[in-house]
Amino acid sequence: MTHARVTIFTLVFLLVGSASAHHSDGSFERQRTVEIQGTVVEFKLQSPHSILILDGGIVSEGSPQTGAVRWEIESEPAGVMIRAGIRRDTFKVGDEVTVFTWRHRRPEITRGRAVTIVAADGAMYPVVGVECAGA
Repeated sequence: MTHARVTIFTLVFLLVGSASAHHSDGSFERQRTVEIQGTVVEFKLQSPHSILILDGGIVSEGSPQTGAVRWEIESEPAGVMIRAGIRRDTFKVGDEVTVFTWRHRRPEITRGRAVTIVAADGAMYPVVGVECAGA
């Protein structure tokens, strides 16, 4: 899938907004999405937030930042992730993934809020705006 298609797909889901309203995403820069490429260290499909931990860097103009750092990417609850097609084994330790994320407002904090995750096999999982079956 081309980078342009991924960007367009991500922007559509940014406009949809989050269906999860139990608390604010105020610590994240929702007006700006960054692309992080990295290697999965751990994936937790859980509630209230699934967590994807990876070693990687922000991609800028096609080149990753110098040196990989540990990123903690927060996402939706397990039920929403499952509805988006994500299972416990979708992101395995060692997989190379790309995450489009809202970065934490404080740049020294390497955390983000997932918007779209692209798996090692190229499958795209938009997670912002996906509603839980019971919602």
